[in-house]
Amino acid sequence: MLSTVLSLLGYHVHCTCYSKYLSERDKNDFVDLWKLFGVEDQIKYSDISQLTNTVINENGNIRDLVETFVKDGAIGGAGSKGKNIKPDKRILLIDEVDVFFSPDFYGSTYNPATHTIDMGTKALHRHIWDNRHQPPSLDELKTIQLYTTMARQYPALAGMVDNHLKQMLSDVKTFQNPAYEVVEDHTGTKRIGYRDVGGSVCTNTKYGYSTSFAYLHESEQKNLLPETAASQLGVQFICGNFSYAEVPNDFACILGVSGTVSSLDKYEKDIIKNFGINLQTVTPSIYGKSQLTWNSGKHVCVLDNRQEWFQKIAVETAQVIDEQKRAVLIFFEDEETMENFTESSYGMPLLTRQPRAAIKVEQKMKTDKLNHVIVKATMQGAITLLPRVFGRGLDFKVFDQNVRAAGGVHVIQTFLSSTLSEEIQIKGRTARMNAKGSYEMILCAEDLQKQYSVDITTLREREKQAQAYEYLADCRTSTAKQQITARQKQVQIAKSSHQHSRALLDALTESRQNAASIINHLKTFN
Repeated sequence: MLSTVLSLLGYHVHCTCYSKYLSERDKNDFVDLWKLFGVEDQIKYSDISQLTNTVINENGNIRDLVETFVKDGAIGGAGSKGKNIKPDKRILLIDEVDVFFSPDFYGSTYNPATHTIDMGTKALHRHIWDNRHQPPSLDELKTIQLYTTMARQYPALAGMVDNHLKQMLSDVKTFQNPAYEVVEDHTGTKRIGYRDVGGSVCTNTKYGYSTSFAYLHESEQKNLLPETAASQLGVQFICGNFSYAEVPNDFACILGVSGTVSSLDKYEKDIIKNFGINLQTVTPSIYGKSQLTWNSGKHVCVLDNRQEWFQKIAVETAQVIDEQKRAVLIFFEDEETMENFTESSYGMPLLTRQPRAAIKVEQKMKTDKLNHVIVKATMQGAITLLPRVFGRGLDFKVFDQNVRAAGGVHVIQTFLSSTLSEEIQIKGRTARMNAKGSYEMILCAEDLQKQYSVDITTLREREKQAQAYEYLADCRTSTAKQQITARQKQVQIAKSSHQHSRALLDALTESRQNAASIINHLKTFN
């Protein structure tokens, strides 16, 4: 609604969110309204990576510009230019703004790359792949004709080409990391995809040459077409490292929305001030006081080992389902932990329960199926297992009157969130819109020791005083403070990289710049 009002006042509004799923969901909810008012061209919805891509390519697509320069030595004129919108008419609206302050974005960079592909680059990839079990050294590689041909083709970039060959020789050994998936893109073509922080699979994301070799591997396994793999076998010239934290500075006004503004820590509040956001408004719920049942002294349980932890999760779930006749959402830290639970002797029976088996929500789940699962998750007897990425934004509405009457949906969180805001968001998956609901934590001591340096002896003493949660919260705060210095340093590094990236983009779009300047900038990233 806010974006609609702003657009009617003549502004161009970019609404961004960490999750592609949530962004597309919200856009679909309001697009008819925008059309009614004739403002659909003034409102853009995207995830944060898509927003960054849009902003940096407004005066020409940097990938096309770099590729044209590498191939032909041409400067300027490549790529399509966006609409010339006055800076004072651009507003950025960040949904779930506290996620933007997480290490996934604040201090991280968006790294576009261009693929320069020809017969030589394809042959060189295949040569390295075919010899992957005993890969040649760079010196050995430079003695073959394939290298000589490539060096002759890009004489001004010779030093950079050598660096890329070193990277190929390294990545061929570890092409399965990070984990990838073979998925169909919008054209039905099977491609390599990677999960982003919002849970969506992105087939445009590349991890150096690991992705190229993953394509060759999956092609050999007959999981995708050889021609699809061949289209990925180019030299990947990095076009810059653009800081996510710098992108909002391209807008005249920055607005942020979150259901957890009041719980932001001091570091996050300082970040907000750095962006010039000096006014915060906290709006109470239109549904009145929350009906969530949660007592920090009673509803936190810490088990000594993973076996006891898994057992407690299963026993508590069965009790809520069988005795209270309700629905349960179980949130795990990641899909690997969720998988370990369901493969255990305690979790496996939940997947075969009758009349309603537990459902695992995985990040690869398609939108239509996810929407269906969300509706079914609040029905009586439903057990739904989810990784933490789904702990915010999803709207679990309770239509089953039996569940509402029995006390609503019960949420079990199986890990300690790194931020209070995330914890509040997970709590918020129940007791929604004036409905009742309940929440508890079932945690593993081994994880708490490793992640937050929790002293188990102290924890057990605090448990006797019904203050285990308060102690864990203190450990979380202490851990966050220890990480602040490293994060601040990372933000400054990302800012410096962003400035170099902008300088490269300016050099590519202004014909008065010379080729030597562009080469020097490219060497910074390659």
